[in-house]
This record gives sequence, C-alpha cells and structure tokens, in this order.
Amino acid sequence: MSWVQRVPYLAGSILCGAGVLSILQYPGDKFIFSCFCIVIFTIGYSAIKSNQYSHFFLGIIWFLGFWAKYFFHCLTGDGYGEPVGAFNNSVASWDAVFYLIAIGGSGYLAGRLLLLPATNALTERAMCQTINVPRGWPKYRNLIWVGAAVALALVLIANANLGILVRGHVAKVILPWPLGGLFAWITDIGFALILSLFLAWDRESGKGVERGFLALCIEGALFSLSTQSRGVFFFHTVPAIVTEIPIFVKTRALKSFATLFVIWFLIGSAVPTISTFIRLFGSDAVPTTIQKTQERQSRTAPTPEVLWNQFVTMARLLVVDRWTGLEGAMASAAYSEKSFGLFKEAALQRRTYGMVDVYTGKISQSGFTEERAKIYHYATPSGPIAFLYFSGSYWFVFWGMALVAVLMSLTELAWRWLAREPLLIAMSGLYLAFIVMQISGGIVQSATGLLAVTGFFFAIWCSWRLVRRPFRKPATRLAHIHDADI
Repeated sequence: MSWVQRVPYLAGSILCGAGVLSILQYPGDKFIFSCFCIVIFTIGYSAIKSNQYSHFFLGIIWFLGFWAKYFFHCLTGDGYGEPVGAFNNSVASWDAVFYLIAIGGSGYLAGRLLLLPATNALTERAMCQTINVPRGWPKYRNLIWVGAAVALALVLIANANLGILVRGHVAKVILPWPLGGLFAWITDIGFALILSLFLAWDRESGKGVERGFLALCIEGALFSLSTQSRGVFFFHTVPAIVTEIPIFVKTRALKSFATLFVIWFLIGSAVPTISTFIRLFGSDAVPTTIQKTQERQSRTAPTPEVLWNQFVTMARLLVVDRWTGLEGAMASAAYSEKSFGLFKEAALQRRTYGMVDVYTGKISQSGFTEERAKIYHYATPSGPIAFLYFSGSYWFVFWGMALVAVLMSLTELAWRWLAREPLLIAMSGLYLAFIVMQISGGIVQSATGLLAVTGFFFAIWCSWRLVRRPFRKPATRLAHIHDADI
C-alpha cells in the first residue's frame, strides 16, 4: 500500500481518536454525547461513500458544523460566532443540544437508508448515458465562450453600478419580482451551471477541461469580489475538482492537474482575503457581527496587526464557524416557547427587505431590528434540525429529517435523469446541500432556487430531444487532457 493510499486510513484514525477524546472530556451525560458522536461520524462516513453529491457535501458540512465545531471551541475556549439565544452553557443545556442533534441526525440517516437501494441502482442507470454534445459545438465553441465572457462582464457592471446584490447590505436598486431573485440565482449558481455545461461539452468533444476550469475560477473570483462573498469562489470551483480529479488520475495527466490545482489554490487564497478587506475597510464597510451594526465603521488605514487578526478570524470562520448547525441547535433547544404555531409562522414567512425572520429576531436573540434591516442584510440561519424543533416535538424532528433526506435523494435523482453529467449534478448538489444547511423558515423562498435549477436541467433535456443527431465523441479519449485548447 502506497503512502497516498494510507492517507485516508491515517486521517480516519486521527478523527476517531479525537472523537474518543471528545467523549472522555465531555462533562455531561456521556451516553447522550456518545450517541451524538456515533450519529455525526456515521453521517460523515456515509457522505464519503455516497454516490449522491448533495449527501456527500451535506454530510461533510454537518460533520464540520456539529462535532468539529464543538471540539474546536472546547480546545480553544473561544466563543461562538453566531447568537445562541437563551443557551446558558450548563451541562444540562449541552445534554439537551446533543440529544436533539442525535435525534435529527438519526432521522436523516433513516431517510437515507429508506431509499439507498433504489438510489444506488437508479443513479448507476442514469449515469450510464453521458451528456450529448451539440454538433456545432466544436465549430462555434470559441464564439460561445467569448459570448459567456461578455455576459459575465455585463452582469458585473450592472451589479457594480446598481448595487443589486452585495452581501451584508440591502440592495441599492431593488429589482421587481422575479428579476431580483433571478439575478441572485444567476450569481449563486446559474452562471456557474452554464460554464459547467460548456466545460462538459469541451471534455466530451476532446477539447479538454482546462479552459472551463479556469473560466469557473475567474467567474467565481469575480462574483466573490462583486458581491463581497468569501465563499462563492469555492462553491463554484470545488464541484469541478471533485468530478474532474478521477479523470486526471485515470488518464495519468497529473502534471495538468497539478498546474490547475496550483492556480486554484492561489486564487482561492487571495479572493477571501481581498473580499474580507473590502467588507471591513472599504468605502462601504459591512459590520463583522450583528452586535456591530450600530457602530460607525472606521475608514482609517488598517495596521498590519489588525490585518493579521482579521485574517486569522476569517480563516477560522471559513474553516469551522462558517458551517451552520451547532449554534442553531443551542438556541432552539434553549427557547422556551416552542410550538407548532411557531414552526408554522417560520415556515410560511416570506422574508423581504426591512424585516427580521422568526429565528433571527425571536429564538437566537440576535438583537437585530427592523430598523437596522433597512440598511443591512443579516440573518443567522438555524439549520433544519433546529428549524424542525421550533415545534417542540422530537418525533417531528426525526420524521422531518427523514423526509429531508428522502426529498434530497429524489431531487438529485431527477436532476441526474435530466442532465446526466456529473459536474452539473455536483454543482447543483452543493447548492442543494447549502440550502438545506441554512434553512430557518421561508420554505417557499428556499424552494424557488431548486425549482430554477430543475427548470435549467429540463431545458437541457428538451434541447437534447430536439437534436436528433448529437455530436459523436472522437475516437481518442486522452486528447482532452494533453491537447487542451485553452
């Protein structure tokens, strides 16, 4: 066994050892905490083994957002980045939190197991057929790529001049329905899906993946800076890394992969740093926490010490505290007025500018007011387990999470049958995972983005049915790695 093959086993052994250590140091009911650890570690392991991208990404996110976050804060003693409501940090409060998470996680695993045999079989059948490439793609691909670049520039110019979407701030120009939501969807995933489709056509027609991957890196970086989002770059590029690595390894084109990975790493290191600098010290600075939304933002030049402290803080935020889960369960478990009426209010709420959602305003006790909501766009998400527990019923949490798992599996299966391209499904699977991870209410609004993705895939499916003579792949399959046309 080579050292590369040993890495997963070594990492697994270290994590299991850390899990045992966390159980030994836990001051409360060790049985409850052990159940919590078993459930979360099982979710993480099943995510790695999953052939569905939404469960793959969500399982990793939950492992980071629940166990890893708790263990990290236990080791460092640092406070949590999100509001936790009436949570008082007592042993009994922690027992209630981990009991809630164990029940919700068990429901999620039950829902996955319910459809696992069918999803495995149907996924394999769906992926037996590859994406169809339009016959005119090799001839017009350069022109289409240029058109995509022009369209990207127009979107960026519009956002720069109109301030339609800037993270943390209310839009300067509020577009009428449904244009505002469509613009947000385009920046969140729509444009990345279009570029991913072009990358897939390039790959299948023997033109390589280099151009498409670099296009995703550039698009993700520009949207990150334009919208002041530190995560968009990774959300738009990580799926491509996940799906294209096996191709590079299979064809032994490791030099090409190493070059692209270095480019991705350099851009990925610069973009969050620049976005954070703009958010903190730009002409229209955004408060770093909800508690600072009333403070006047400084326009003075930051010192090296301030920059370093912010870099460390943001690095921790992106690696650990970014992933929603634990704080939501803490606030929800401690809230004393849970009821099905509260759940219904949150579920049916339609969030607009100038209002505060149920979880942010009531349960998390963030202190964010409607007055500040007219200037800043802020929400602290609870996550699905905490959201279902607004009802106050553990059974509702269990069966609700089982339903979430079933709906995720069915949604991705539908996408696979429509698109039949791993990169498109991985990109959408990550998008689905983030919607589930951050849900705190507003079910209808949360579903609109997923319906838009489904519509996009349905349009692709219909176009393939209209084209009777799809492009046939070239005889050689190695050319698409070594003879890339960038």
